[in-house]
Amino acid sequence: RLSLPLSLVVLLAWTGCGAGEMTPVQTITAGANQIVILAPGGVLRSGENSIQVQVLQNSEPVSVEEAQLALFMPPMGTMGRMDTQAELTPNQAGDALSGTLRFSMAGGWNGQVQVQTDGGPVSGSFKVQVTD
Repeated sequence: RLSLPLSLVVLLAWTGCGAGEMTPVQTITAGANQIVILAPGGVLRSGENSIQVQVLQNSEPVSVEEAQLALFMPPMGTMGRMDTQAELTPNQAGDALSGTLRFSMAGGWNGQVQVQTDGGPVSGSFKVQVTD
């Protein structure tokens, strides 16, 4: 009797652990700013991912107007280059942009992000690992 409820509690705790919480995947330093890319549980997976982009200055969010986020997986052997881009929209507070990003497969991806803030453009390059 005890093992079924305990199994259910463990399953619920595991599925809820960070599943919906946006946590940093990558932080890019760009001058006096930091561009933070966030995803649920801090993990990017093959398939569709919810993401957020924030710009911080002195650890405080700054207003963001728009952003372009593009990633690619370099060609390997006979496999050609793969590309993906995010469609991002500002949140109500104006301190983050949210959207989705779709990865066709797991592996290492290279990215470029450009964000327009009220203080001007901020950009940077980065690498991320996408899991299955």
